[in-house]
Amino acid sequence: MKHIDFGKMITTTREANGEIREVPLPYAPLPSNFHLYLLNDIHEGNAAICDHIIERAVRDIKSKKHARVVFQGDQLETIAITDKRYDIAVHGHQLARFNAQRDSFMRRFDAISDKVLWLLDGNHERKICNIYQPNADIAKMWNTVYANGTLVKAIFDDWKLASWHGAGIINSRAGDSLQRQTNTLIALKRNMRALPVDDCEIVACGHYHQCLCHPPANQLVIVSDGMELKHEYSNPGRMMMNGNSALYRIHEDDRYWMCCGGFLKAYSEDMPSYTEDRGLRATELGYGHIEVKNGKPNVIEVVKLPAIENGKVRG
Repeated sequence: MKHIDFGKMITTTREANGEIREVPLPYAPLPSNFHLYLLNDIHEGNAAICDHIIERAVRDIKSKKHARVVFQGDQLETIAITDKRYDIAVHGHQLARFNAQRDSFMRRFDAISDKVLWLLDGNHERKICNIYQPNADIAKMWNTVYANGTLVKAIFDDWKLASWHGAGIINSRAGDSLQRQTNTLIALKRNMRALPVDDCEIVACGHYHQCLCHPPANQLVIVSDGMELKHEYSNPGRMMMNGNSALYRIHEDDRYWMCCGGFLKAYSEDMPSYTEDRGLRATELGYGHIEVKNGKPNVIEVVKLPAIENGKVRG
């Protein structure tokens, strides 16, 4: 896990001797109004990557005056020929080498590389971390922050964001579609709530290839005002720790929980996939978006993008 403090404009680095040292962030302070885009699961090196969706995302981001970007892992496919997941139809092409995947990824996102705040590893990069750390290379060349893992806690002036790659599964096989949706959201929260995110207003992840945004619960509560009952709806709030306003926790029902889609198609014409082999649902393409106004999140959403354009399925 790595902290990034945008108030103090610092983060941390671990020296070769194990010492943790604070270092300045390699970019300018954030404006009070900006758009934060959360991208993940590009899987550069997989033949099922959705090129036109990436191109559209890059155009959307580049068009914003004050846009910032984070990458939440699985930027690269990094599946070697010795990996049981390797499929020659999916991986056996010109991007089989990991450094070629890295370079191709950087070319795709070069137009917004100056907007990147941090890069996480995903489970694909973690699989090879003992021999190669491609995201460390990318962060160095883009002059940004490498998380050295799968979790960042970002501290903004008046709110906090936990950005995690994700792990495990959240799919539900309930018989009813509404129950499946509900169970999937519950599983998403279950997989993330054990993280050290108790003081985060927003918890976001990738990995699951679904576009989900679970807002805080707005619940009816009945309270007493003297001798009179009052019916009110709850609002998200902070619970101070020992009267210290700098230390607080946020109940899990008062947070936003986000799963930020991805850019890899599960089903492609004339191409096998493990999704097809296992009879799993199609992946949802898209990204997370947080609009910040006057230093506070104003719009929190996951943007869904179609794999079909002009009536045709495109790569």
